[in-house]
Amino acid sequence: MAHIMSTLQRYVNDILVFSKHPMKIIEYFKVTYPLQGTGLPEYSLGGDFKAQKRDRGDTITVYAKTYISNLCQRIEELFHLSLKSCESPMASDDHPEIANSGLLNNDEHSRYIFLIGCGQWAVSLGRFDVMCTIQTMARLAAAPKQEHLNRMIRGFGYLKNHALNGIIVDTRERIISTAEGVVVNWQRTISRCNQRGTTCHACF
Repeated sequence: MAHIMSTLQRYVNDILVFSKHPMKIIEYFKVTYPLQGTGLPEYSLGGDFKAQKRDRGDTITVYAKTYISNLCQRIEELFHLSLKSCESPMASDDHPEIANSGLLNNDEHSRYIFLIGCGQWAVSLGRFDVMCTIQTMARLAAAPKQEHLNRMIRGFGYLKNHALNGIIVDTRERIISTAEGVVVNWQRTISRCNQRGTTCHACF
């Protein structure tokens, strides 16, 4: 298993293994733990997994279709409405900070917080396309107004219409130990940062 990067994700009693040889790692676990339902994951914590064989190499798509479908159905039942299809989470000329509608009552406020939490979990499942919307509306959660609630509902209408959006992971092996033709002048970079009063961060 030398020279192979592997990642393990654990949540309560579920384990996800990302590796070139995942089943070998699973076999190691089986020596100590009585694992059940081992194999290619299809669903975990609201996230769907789909493996595909392509001519250029295998891929794994991570998306949140099941979570979003169940959530949108619950939202429609909770608010007694049908989520409208939207092509964007927020309107291009939207300015929620200057909303002048009335404040939400206690029940509506609780539902607003519920939507914020659900939206944050959707972002955790890879729906980064709604992150800006959720963060913007979460900033107003202390005293949300009716227009803010309408904007949140619009965001979930977008998610419902784009439930299949996800992240495609390319599993092809790449050698990244060398970067031929790339020359980095760290001294010059640090000097420029010092002149601008900014901080440089190098990650290895």
